[in-house]
Amino acid sequence: MAIEVRTLNLQNDKAPVSGNALYIVVEQKERVVVLLHPVQLAKFEISATEYREAADKGVMLYPINNSGTKFDREMMSNLLIAKMKDYSKRQKGYAAQVVRHCAAELSGLEVTKIPMYKENVERGPVQRSAKRPGVIDAIVEQLHKGATIDEMVAALKETFPDRNADGMRTTVRCQINRLPAKLSLKMDKIEDKKRGQIFKFAAAGGKK
Repeated sequence: MAIEVRTLNLQNDKAPVSGNALYIVVEQKERVVVLLHPVQLAKFEISATEYREAADKGVMLYPINNSGTKFDREMMSNLLIAKMKDYSKRQKGYAAQVVRHCAAELSGLEVTKIPMYKENVERGPVQRSAKRPGVIDAIVEQLHKGATIDEMVAALKETFPDRNADGMRTTVRCQINRLPAKLSLKMDKIEDKKRGQIFKFAAAGGKK
């Protein structure tokens, strides 16, 4: 599959983004051009005439980058793979094979080396298992017991190994501030010489 990555200026109802946006040009036929939006993983077709007009207003980044704009092929490939995994979890329908082939070409790998995430279509929302709490539930559990931020992040990493540790740390910090008001609970902040600052929901009558 020979692809291009370029900015296009599209005024088309089928386009995920109106105006200037980055697209992967998957295939050019005689009358139509197949495009893929790398973030929304939306595959659609436009006329060859519309494509030529839109391309004249944009720049090509791959396979030839004459724009002077920095373009990281590996980063783009990793983005596609990450979005594939995300869409698979949320059970959205998308052009899985096309995305996989684009990621392979951009990374310079064989397509068989690109992770294959099952494409799920029209199955409705994912039902969370009752045996495994969500991230917020897990943070609430830790706060009832009392834990430092590092301890909570470590516990989350063990329960959710596929999640980004830095992202979970940010979530923990945000929820420490939000959950007391949301759950109508007070928070104790306990200084421990060995463990550091411990956050724990206070018992009735505890300090805020």
